[in-house]
Amino acid sequence: MKKRVQKDLARRSLYSRSALAFAASLLAAIALLVWWHNLLMQQSEAQFRFLASQLAPGQKASTPLVAWLWSQDPKLAGEIFMHGDNTVAQDVKTILTRRLHSRRRMLFYESAFFIALLFAGHIFLIYIYFRERALRRLTEETILLATHELRQPLQSLSLALESIKSQSRKRSKAEQAIESGLADIQRLGEHVRWLALGFGPTKNHAIFTTENFTQWFGSFINQEFPPPERKKITSKLTQQAVALRITESELRFILRNLLGNALHYGDGEVTFSAEMAQKLLAQVFRLRITNGSRFLPAGDFSRIGNAFFRPADIAVQNRTGFGLGLYLSGRLARRRGAKLLLAHDGKNFEAELVLKLA
Repeated sequence: MKKRVQKDLARRSLYSRSALAFAASLLAAIALLVWWHNLLMQQSEAQFRFLASQLAPGQKASTPLVAWLWSQDPKLAGEIFMHGDNTVAQDVKTILTRRLHSRRRMLFYESAFFIALLFAGHIFLIYIYFRERALRRLTEETILLATHELRQPLQSLSLALESIKSQSRKRSKAEQAIESGLADIQRLGEHVRWLALGFGPTKNHAIFTTENFTQWFGSFINQEFPPPERKKITSKLTQQAVALRITESELRFILRNLLGNALHYGDGEVTFSAEMAQKLLAQVFRLRITNGSRFLPAGDFSRIGNAFFRPADIAVQNRTGFGLGLYLSGRLARRRGAKLLLAHDGKNFEAELVLKLA
């Protein structure tokens, strides 16, 4: 048996070029501030060492030095020249040491403040950048979702036109194709409305509840797949009530694509199972789809779920579609904090969707 390979379509990557560039710029700015802080400290220490060498306790200091000290730091000069003349105080070394420690604290607080301000500014810029990036990706995904859903009604109407033009086919087949296309267009309209609600700023409606998941799945299969394909789907479910952090439309979209890929590109029956599972400290709802299929090359399998990618296989290329279903399913799963994992052991293909409970 070949080695089991897998890929998580809902994985988040923190190592994008933009994130690394922001991190590098932040580290460079902090390094510059630390260097400037050390430079100021060295200058202050050199200045106080010079004063300590020129000021002897109980002796008179030179007039130029006294004038310079009074102009630079009147408070320090007042502590050193206590008698109003150029006579240096006896504890001048203690005074200079205390003032040096105070200067160090002030420089440390200033550096910490600027580093915190810089860090906050970077966080704000990162937030703005990734927010705009997320909105742009959201728009792209919305367009791709609408494109993906538009494919089926166009194919149905195209089949209807071909049936009408063909004299050898019965008129009933054309009528059935037209009815199927109209139904798909109606479903597309509902899907576009779902896009407007589900991709808005609020997430209050991102919950799917059902009192009987087995009954819901049976109804879903009857609505989404024709009778020949329904016979190939075997379900292993228990009657249970569930509340999931995902909308019903999103769950339908993901399952329709996972089951559709398993039916079109797999061999034999497709097994669907669902169960509650424990993940760390929380319970999750795990959905698993399994079927036999040919093993794809490692390069093709690693790219499954990328936008517009289709394996270089004749049987697959003859199938209609844009290669968007798995990509969009992974994006929807990521948006709801779910996990969508594809795996292959050389004989069986497996798709696993792990959903959080509401």
